[in-house]
Amino acid sequence: MDTLEKTLVIIDMQDWFIEHQEERDLIPIICELIKQARQQRWAIILVEFYTCGPTNEIILEAVKDYPYTRTIIKSNNDGGKEIIECLGNHPAWSTDLLVCGIYGDECVPATVDGLLNNNNLVEVSVVTDAIHPPYCSQPEWDGLGQQREYEIEMKEITI
Repeated sequence: MDTLEKTLVIIDMQDWFIEHQEERDLIPIICELIKQARQQRWAIILVEFYTCGPTNEIILEAVKDYPYTRTIIKSNNDGGKEIIECLGNHPAWSTDLLVCGIYGDECVPATVDGLLNNNNLVEVSVVTDAIHPPYCSQPEWDGLGQQREYEIEMKEITI
């Protein structure tokens, strides 16, 4: 099997966390990302916090029957280790990650840090307009001076 070009990582889009309009507004944006991922044959990883129920049903419907989708369960803010394990179980899945979801001030940065700390090959692009509340990165560089974390917007994701 050919290597998939990217992996879309959707963090904590569970109804438990979708309390305000700003969070509900993420659902169609993330569904658009899923549509692009399906068209481009990218992998999709849904990250769920273990006690907060399943991912929102609209998002689940968007990934329904897509063979390159997996759901992982995390037990704290950082799902990085679990994502890396999932990627290890699917060697054709890319370590070039697009990250989106809830919460841009807690779970998203904790997961990005976990990803970068658990794998030297991973590259993370945080889709800032598909995260709430706003995300602010601390760009991570590898030992060779190459940047490993980026902030991008939906319009920068090309089909």
